[in-house]
Amino acid sequence: MRESLKKLFGGLNMTWKATIIFAIVLGVYTALVAILAPDNCSLHDIAVTFEWWILPAIIIIVNCKKPLEAALKTLVFFLISQPLVYLVQVPFSHMGWGLFQYYPFWFGVTLLTFPGAFIGWFIKKDKWYSGVLLSAMTFILIGMGVGYVNQTIEHFPSHLLSAIYCFAIIPVFIFAIFKKNAPRIVCGAITATILFIVVFLSPTTNRMKRIGTRS
Repeated sequence: MRESLKKLFGGLNMTWKATIIFAIVLGVYTALVAILAPDNCSLHDIAVTFEWWILPAIIIIVNCKKPLEAALKTLVFFLISQPLVYLVQVPFSHMGWGLFQYYPFWFGVTLLTFPGAFIGWFIKKDKWYSGVLLSAMTFILIGMGVGYVNQTIEHFPSHLLSAIYCFAIIPVFIFAIFKKNAPRIVCGAITATILFIVVFLSPTTNRMKRIGTRS
């Protein structure tokens, strides 16, 4: 398991071909899930909110050799995958091409992935500031995860898998990406602080859960 995670987070040959295939596969998969999976379940969440997209973005970023390469490949990944989510759904939706009314938000997010991935590449440096950079992603995961926990409690088992993913992927990132203790401690401390704040500030939690809705 450890060797598999090590390869996934830094040992892959993330060529342009691999990036494009990755984007097409995940875009089509998300569209099929949107068509087939019922609303308000974890399988459907990838088609609605963006916490599930953090994992593929980080996989691309940490498997690139330069920050500009990471920025370009992450941008292209989202430029391909996100429109595909809607395009594949068009023949099966009563909205038809009207589905693309939801794309502008995701296009804006896609543009932000360029500077985000450029800066995020420096988590590979394994320095204390790498922990600070990764905590930007754990902040999103904590906010979304707490929101999903609330929904699971209210409508069990709704969004249970998404809640588990949001919290479980954080230690995976911290221990698979970082090899040194300094960034692990920094990211862990910041993440724990974020969790404390979010848990005790429910209005913030509710706002975080609404961020990133595809439709």
